Amino acid sequence: MSDETRREQIMNFIARYLLIFKYNFKQRGGWSSKRNISFILLLLWAFYTWMRERGFLPKKSVRGKHVFITGAGTGLGSLLALRFVELGAKVTVSGLLLKDVNDTRRMIKEKTGADLTVMAVELDVCDRKMITNVIKKATDQFGDVDILINNAGVVQGKAFMDLNENFVSKTLQINAESHFWLIRDVLGPMMQRNSGQIVSIASIAGLAGTAGMTDYCASKFAAYGLNEALRVEMKLLKKNIGFTTICPFYFNSGLFEGAKCSIFFPLLDA
Repeated sequence: MSDETRREQIMNFIARYLLIFKYNFKQRGGWSSKRNISFILLLLWAFYTWMRERGFLPKKSVRGKHVFITGAGTGLGSLLALRFVELGAKVTVSGLLLKDVNDTRRMIKEKTGADLTVMAVELDVCDRKMITNVIKKATDQFGDVDILINNAGVVQGKAFMDLNENFVSKTLQINAESHFWLIRDVLGPMMQRNSGQIVSIASIAGLAGTAGMTDYCASKFAAYGLNEALRVEMKLLKKNIGFTTICPFYFNSGLFEGAKCSIFFPLLDA
Protein backbone atom coordinates (compact mmCIF):
# COMPACT_ATOMS: atom_id res chain seq x y z
CA MET A 1 0.00 0.00 0.00
CA SER A 2 1.42 3.40 -1.01
CA ASP A 3 1.81 6.29 1.43
CA GLU A 4 -0.75 8.27 -0.59
CA THR A 5 -3.35 5.51 -0.32
CA ARG A 6 -2.70 5.07 3.38
CA ARG A 7 -3.02 8.83 3.94
CA GLU A 8 -6.30 8.90 2.02
CA GLN A 9 -7.70 6.02 4.09
CA ILE A 10 -6.76 7.77 7.33
CA MET A 11 -8.40 11.03 6.21
CA ASN A 12 -11.57 9.17 5.19
CA PHE A 13 -11.67 7.44 8.57
CA ILE A 14 -11.29 10.77 10.40
CA ALA A 15 -14.00 12.38 8.27
CA ARG A 16 -16.46 9.54 8.99
CA TYR A 17 -15.62 9.64 12.70
CA LEU A 18 -16.20 13.41 12.87
CA LEU A 19 -19.61 13.05 11.22
CA ILE A 20 -20.62 10.37 13.74
CA PHE A 21 -19.26 12.47 16.61
CA LYS A 22 -21.15 15.57 15.41
CA TYR A 23 -24.44 13.63 15.27
CA ASN A 24 -23.95 12.06 18.73
CA PHE A 25 -22.81 15.37 20.16
CA LYS A 26 -26.14 17.03 19.22
CA GLN A 27 -28.20 14.01 20.30
CA ARG A 28 -26.60 14.04 23.76
CA GLY A 29 -27.27 17.69 24.54
CA GLY A 30 -24.46 19.60 22.78
CA TRP A 31 -22.32 21.92 24.87
CA SER A 32 -24.71 21.72 27.83
CA SER A 33 -23.86 18.06 28.40
CA LYS A 34 -21.14 17.36 30.97
CA ARG A 35 -20.60 14.01 29.32
CA ASN A 36 -19.84 15.69 25.99
CA ILE A 37 -17.46 18.18 27.58
CA SER A 38 -15.61 15.38 29.40
CA PHE A 39 -15.33 13.39 26.18
CA ILE A 40 -13.93 16.39 24.27
CA LEU A 41 -11.35 17.04 27.00
CA LEU A 42 -10.35 13.38 26.88
CA LEU A 43 -9.93 13.57 23.09
CA LEU A 44 -7.79 16.70 23.38
CA TRP A 45 -5.60 15.07 26.01
CA ALA A 46 -5.21 11.95 23.83
CA PHE A 47 -4.30 14.09 20.82
CA TYR A 48 -1.78 16.10 22.85
CA THR A 49 -0.19 12.87 24.14
CA TRP A 50 -0.01 11.45 20.62
CA MET A 51 1.65 14.62 19.31
CA ARG A 52 4.13 14.73 22.21
CA GLU A 53 5.14 11.07 21.95
CA ARG A 54 5.85 11.40 18.24
CA GLY A 55 7.98 14.51 18.64
CA PHE A 56 5.65 16.93 16.87
CA LEU A 57 5.60 19.41 19.77
CA PRO A 58 8.43 21.88 20.48
CA LYS A 59 11.17 20.44 22.67
CA LYS A 60 13.22 22.12 25.37
CA SER A 61 16.56 23.28 23.96
CA VAL A 62 19.72 22.02 25.66
CA ARG A 63 22.10 24.03 23.47
CA GLY A 64 24.82 25.52 25.65
CA LYS A 65 23.59 23.68 28.75
CA HIS A 66 25.99 21.77 30.99
CA VAL A 67 24.99 18.10 31.23
CA PHE A 68 26.75 15.90 33.81
CA ILE A 69 26.36 12.13 33.27
CA THR A 70 27.51 9.35 35.57
CA GLY A 71 28.26 5.85 34.29
CA ALA A 72 29.04 7.35 30.88
CA GLY A 73 31.92 5.07 29.97
CA THR A 74 29.75 2.41 28.34
CA GLY A 75 26.20 1.50 27.36
CA LEU A 76 23.34 3.92 27.82
CA GLY A 77 25.51 6.58 29.46
CA SER A 78 27.83 6.89 26.46
CA LEU A 79 24.86 7.05 24.05
CA LEU A 80 23.22 9.77 26.15
CA ALA A 81 26.46 11.75 26.10
CA LEU A 82 26.64 11.47 22.31
CA ARG A 83 23.05 12.60 21.87
CA PHE A 84 23.42 15.61 24.14
CA VAL A 85 26.56 16.73 22.30
CA GLU A 86 24.66 16.39 19.00
CA LEU A 87 22.01 18.68 20.49
CA GLY A 88 24.62 21.32 21.30
CA ALA A 89 25.15 20.72 25.03
CA LYS A 90 28.41 20.85 26.98
CA VAL A 91 28.82 17.38 28.46
CA THR A 92 30.85 15.99 31.33
CA VAL A 93 31.17 12.22 30.96
CA SER A 94 32.12 10.53 34.22
CA GLY A 95 32.78 6.91 35.05
CA LEU A 96 34.70 4.58 37.31
CA LEU A 97 37.37 3.81 34.71
CA LEU A 98 39.13 6.73 33.05
CA LYS A 99 39.88 4.57 30.02
CA ASP A 100 36.16 4.00 29.39
CA VAL A 101 35.15 7.67 29.63
CA ASN A 102 38.08 8.62 27.39
CA ASP A 103 36.80 6.06 24.88
CA THR A 104 33.38 7.73 25.05
CA ARG A 105 34.98 11.12 24.49
CA ARG A 106 36.90 9.82 21.47
CA MET A 107 33.75 8.20 20.07
CA ILE A 108 31.88 11.49 20.38
CA LYS A 109 34.70 13.39 18.69
CA GLU A 110 34.79 10.90 15.80
CA LYS A 111 31.02 11.09 15.27
CA THR A 112 30.43 14.82 15.84
CA GLY A 113 33.80 16.54 15.62
CA ALA A 114 33.14 18.06 19.05
CA ASP A 115 36.16 18.33 21.32
CA LEU A 116 36.01 21.45 23.48
CA THR A 117 32.43 20.74 24.62
CA VAL A 118 33.18 17.30 26.10
CA MET A 119 35.16 16.54 29.24
CA ALA A 120 35.96 13.04 30.50
CA VAL A 121 36.53 12.56 34.22
CA GLU A 122 37.14 9.58 36.47
CA LEU A 123 34.52 9.27 39.21
CA ASP A 124 33.85 6.65 41.85
CA VAL A 125 30.32 7.54 42.96
CA CYS A 126 30.91 5.65 46.23
CA ASP A 127 33.50 8.26 47.21
CA ARG A 128 31.68 11.27 48.70
CA LYS A 129 34.73 13.57 48.65
CA MET A 130 35.57 12.60 45.08
CA ILE A 131 32.04 13.51 43.97
CA THR A 132 32.44 17.04 45.32
CA ASN A 133 35.89 17.44 43.73
CA VAL A 134 34.73 16.19 40.32
CA ILE A 135 31.61 18.39 40.34
CA LYS A 136 33.85 21.38 41.11
CA LYS A 137 36.21 20.44 38.27
CA ALA A 138 33.28 20.15 35.88
CA THR A 139 31.73 23.48 36.91
CA ASP A 140 35.10 25.20 36.59
CA GLN A 141 35.20 23.95 32.99
CA PHE A 142 31.60 24.39 31.84
CA GLY A 143 29.82 26.39 34.56
CA ASP A 144 27.08 25.18 36.90
CA VAL A 145 25.42 21.87 36.04
CA ASP A 146 22.09 22.42 34.28
CA ILE A 147 21.16 18.75 33.87
CA LEU A 148 22.37 15.95 36.13
CA ILE A 149 21.84 12.40 34.88
CA ASN A 150 22.34 9.75 37.56
CA ASN A 151 22.98 6.78 35.31
CA ALA A 152 25.71 4.73 37.07
CA GLY A 153 24.49 1.35 38.23
CA VAL A 154 25.46 -2.20 39.13
CA VAL A 155 23.55 -5.45 39.52
CA GLN A 156 24.44 -8.70 41.27
CA GLY A 157 21.65 -10.95 40.00
CA LYS A 158 21.60 -13.68 42.66
CA ALA A 159 19.00 -15.31 44.88
CA PHE A 160 18.55 -13.49 48.19
CA MET A 161 20.35 -16.09 50.31
CA ASP A 162 23.27 -16.20 47.85
CA LEU A 163 23.93 -12.45 47.81
CA ASN A 164 27.43 -11.21 48.57
CA GLU A 165 26.98 -8.83 51.50
CA ASN A 166 29.73 -6.46 50.41
CA PHE A 167 28.23 -6.28 46.92
CA VAL A 168 24.81 -5.52 48.42
CA SER A 169 26.30 -2.47 50.14
CA LYS A 170 27.98 -1.43 46.87
CA THR A 171 24.70 -1.83 44.98
CA LEU A 172 22.84 0.41 47.41
CA GLN A 173 25.67 2.95 47.40
CA ILE A 174 26.00 3.19 43.62
CA ASN A 175 22.35 2.84 42.62
CA ALA A 176 20.80 5.01 45.33
CA GLU A 177 23.01 6.67 47.95
CA SER A 178 25.29 8.32 45.37
CA HIS A 179 22.24 10.11 43.97
CA PHE A 180 21.87 11.98 47.27
CA TRP A 181 25.41 13.35 47.17
CA LEU A 182 25.49 14.17 43.46
CA ILE A 183 22.16 16.00 43.73
CA ARG A 184 23.27 17.89 46.84
CA ASP A 185 26.37 19.17 45.07
CA VAL A 186 24.40 20.57 42.09
CA LEU A 187 21.03 21.45 43.62
CA GLY A 188 22.17 24.57 45.51
CA PRO A 189 23.11 26.56 42.38
CA MET A 190 19.99 25.25 40.63
CA MET A 191 17.83 26.62 43.46
CA GLN A 192 19.62 29.96 43.34
CA ARG A 193 18.99 30.46 39.63
CA ASN A 194 15.59 28.68 39.86
CA SER A 195 16.21 26.27 36.99
CA GLY A 196 17.66 22.83 36.39
CA GLN A 197 16.83 19.20 35.72
CA ILE A 198 17.62 16.08 37.75
CA VAL A 199 17.32 12.81 35.83
CA SER A 200 17.43 9.37 37.44
CA ILE A 201 17.90 6.32 35.26
CA ALA A 202 16.01 3.91 37.50
CA SER A 203 14.47 0.67 36.22
CA ILE A 204 11.29 -1.30 35.81
CA ALA A 205 12.74 -3.10 38.84
CA GLY A 206 12.09 0.12 40.78
CA LEU A 207 8.36 -0.32 40.20
CA ALA A 208 7.91 -4.07 40.68
CA GLY A 209 9.87 -6.72 42.53
CA THR A 210 11.86 -9.30 40.58
CA ALA A 211 13.13 -12.64 41.86
CA GLY A 212 16.89 -12.91 41.98
CA MET A 213 17.32 -9.12 42.08
CA THR A 214 16.27 -8.15 45.59
CA ASP A 215 19.18 -5.78 46.25
CA TYR A 216 18.87 -4.21 42.80
CA CYS A 217 15.11 -3.73 43.21
CA ALA A 218 15.59 -2.17 46.65
CA SER A 219 18.15 0.29 45.27
CA LYS A 220 15.97 1.27 42.31
CA PHE A 221 12.88 1.70 44.51
CA ALA A 222 15.04 4.04 46.63
CA ALA A 223 16.20 6.01 43.58
CA TYR A 224 12.61 6.38 42.40
CA GLY A 225 11.44 7.49 45.86
CA LEU A 226 14.25 10.02 46.21
CA ASN A 227 13.44 11.75 42.94
CA GLU A 228 9.70 11.74 43.65
CA ALA A 229 10.12 13.16 47.17
CA LEU A 230 12.51 15.86 45.92
CA ARG A 231 10.08 16.79 43.16
CA VAL A 232 7.37 17.41 45.75
CA GLU A 233 9.79 19.29 48.02
CA MET A 234 10.93 21.64 45.25
CA LYS A 235 7.31 22.20 44.22
CA LEU A 236 6.44 23.27 47.77
CA LEU A 237 9.41 25.65 47.71
CA LYS A 238 8.14 27.00 44.34
CA LYS A 239 11.41 26.13 42.61
CA ASN A 240 11.39 25.62 38.85
CA ILE A 241 13.53 22.47 38.94
CA GLY A 242 12.42 19.41 37.00
CA PHE A 243 12.75 15.81 38.14
CA THR A 244 12.60 12.98 35.61
CA THR A 245 12.71 9.32 36.64
CA ILE A 246 13.13 6.87 33.77
CA CYS A 247 12.18 3.24 34.43
CA PRO A 248 13.21 1.20 31.38
CA PHE A 249 13.26 -2.55 30.94
CA TYR A 250 16.62 -4.34 31.15
CA PHE A 251 19.35 -3.32 28.70
CA ASN A 252 21.56 -5.49 26.56
CA SER A 253 24.67 -3.70 27.76
CA GLY A 254 26.58 -6.37 29.67
CA LEU A 255 25.01 -5.37 32.99
CA PHE A 256 22.26 -7.96 32.51
CA GLU A 257 24.29 -10.59 30.68
CA GLY A 258 22.62 -13.95 31.09
CA ALA A 259 19.23 -12.49 32.00
CA LYS A 260 16.31 -14.55 30.67
CA CYS A 261 13.56 -12.54 28.97
CA SER A 262 10.41 -13.49 27.10
CA ILE A 263 9.82 -12.86 23.41
CA PHE A 264 7.28 -10.23 24.44
CA PHE A 265 9.79 -8.34 26.60
CA PRO A 266 13.28 -8.78 25.08
CA LEU A 267 16.39 -7.00 26.33
CA LEU A 268 16.56 -3.41 25.08
CA ASP A 269 19.54 -2.50 22.91
CA ALA A 270 21.91 0.12 24.28
